[in-house]
Amino acid sequence: MRSFTSLLTTFSFLTMTGSGLIAFVMPQGRIAFWNNWALLGLDKTAWGNIHIATSLLFLIAGILHTCLNWRALLNYLSGGRKPDTRSRGPLWAALLLTVFFSIGAVVEPPPFKQLFNFNAWVKDTWVTSPAQNPPFGHAELNSLADLCGKQKIDLEEALTKLMEMGLKGISAEATLQRIATLNQRSPAEIYHLIKPLPTTGEKQIHTAELVVQQLEGIGVGRNTLDEICQKFSITPQRAAAKPAEQGWSLESDETIKTAAKRLGVSPMTIIQTIMLSEKII
Repeated sequence: MRSFTSLLTTFSFLTMTGSGLIAFVMPQGRIAFWNNWALLGLDKTAWGNIHIATSLLFLIAGILHTCLNWRALLNYLSGGRKPDTRSRGPLWAALLLTVFFSIGAVVEPPPFKQLFNFNAWVKDTWVTSPAQNPPFGHAELNSLADLCGKQKIDLEEALTKLMEMGLKGISAEATLQRIATLNQRSPAEIYHLIKPLPTTGEKQIHTAELVVQQLEGIGVGRNTLDEICQKFSITPQRAAAKPAEQGWSLESDETIKTAAKRLGVSPMTIIQTIMLSEKII
């Protein structure tokens, strides 16, 4: 039983670690699902499932290992037969290290902040062109009718174009993900087929509701004020003036997420303030 438990612990740990490393580098969900991202033939969902399943297996192995070594563990916790300050050193070191990492993950002091920034940077490296970004978070889950409505694309033109190309499963109610799956394409490829089509009217301006609808879940909070100005063609002076009216001071090189945490508001609140009444481009 001990040999089985040790081997189970080892194999589940190695598999969990491997899937964890892949989870560390794989792109954000909005990018992965929009572009049909996969690694070694497995998509983001599959890798996530592997990580969850092997983490559960590692937990079971850990419980078995603890049961089989209960006396030794109690001996470690008590500091041995003759406990003193030195014998309790490993106990306190392990406990403090665990507490430090747990609190560090929440508070994000160095080096945790640098680690999480590196993680965000690695995930963003999968995006090599603006075309790989969805128009809004999880756009692939929207029906073709909803997507065209939100992006001001003529629905009839879109349906006609996709049917003329011989694509399967084309209907106003079908989601972009469904159409992409049936035709062995990514949602991004389907969207870029209909994106150049005529629009249903003049470009609108951003309202608070439209900002949430179009920008929530696409990682805008990780952008700085300067990057938002460049992305949405807003002058830096205009972008800085709107938060200033609310008593908020934003640094040009500070991410919206960091500024929101400092100001005690949500990143979306700041983004809504900046984008309100700006033209949709």
